[in-house]
Amino acid sequence: MPVVAVRRRIQDAALMMLVVSPLAAGFPLTTEDTGTLGSGRSKVEMIGEWGYERENGTREVSVTNEITIVHGLFDSLNGSLTLPYREARIHESLGTSTHARGLGDVKFGMKWRYFEWDGLSLGVKTSITAPTGDDSVQLGSGKSTQAVHAIASYEIAPWELHSNLGYERHRNTQNEREHLAVISAAVVRGGLGSRWKIMADIGLVSNKNKNSNELPVHLGAGLSYVLTKVMSLEAGMKHSLKSAKTDLVWLVGMSLRF
Repeated sequence: MPVVAVRRRIQDAALMMLVVSPLAAGFPLTTEDTGTLGSGRSKVEMIGEWGYERENGTREVSVTNEITIVHGLFDSLNGSLTLPYREARIHESLGTSTHARGLGDVKFGMKWRYFEWDGLSLGVKTSITAPTGDDSVQLGSGKSTQAVHAIASYEIAPWELHSNLGYERHRNTQNEREHLAVISAAVVRGGLGSRWKIMADIGLVSNKNKNSNELPVHLGAGLSYVLTKVMSLEAGMKHSLKSAKTDLVWLVGMSLRF
């Protein structure tokens, strides 16, 4: 076999390993996976979100740019730091408008995969935020928040299934509901060549509005493309099914592994 062909097969095999294992849902979905980087390995995620929301005559356009640094502390344990920068424009029905931009709430996270057996894996992810965003213009919650999520993943090639069940303590200064329950599930289809994955998820979370018991449900879809051994590109969208408003978020991202 020609040397070029051999090299090509080796490259495709390496890329397939990046796409298929470890299990990985994550961005652009909201559902988390049990995948970890491995001891001593790192990843930098650069994410951009553009959101549009319309409710009761009020329109809000928001842009969020995030950098997340993830490091493998052990083979089954990741630590992460997320730095968000937010911009929001709110146009109210009375003709008034507000514009705010700046640093959001910095987040620290840990993810531990504690069980693996025959394609099934279980994990837990915890996070805490620091109130670094200006809560007076809704760039942050104004208080530290905490969250814990149980994660289950199952792989039967070329499919991956992921589910999350979580609790978030949304401490805030905006008089929003503090105790939130979160549930979501995702399906990922790999094996589309050596570089592509397509994915979709559905989720719901307790309504932050204390005066409403309606559960905000969202649908998400996305794709991932491995460009090189160290770089992958992601894109997706999320749409709210909440009847009282129109909510659409577009997402793009890039990941670098070291």
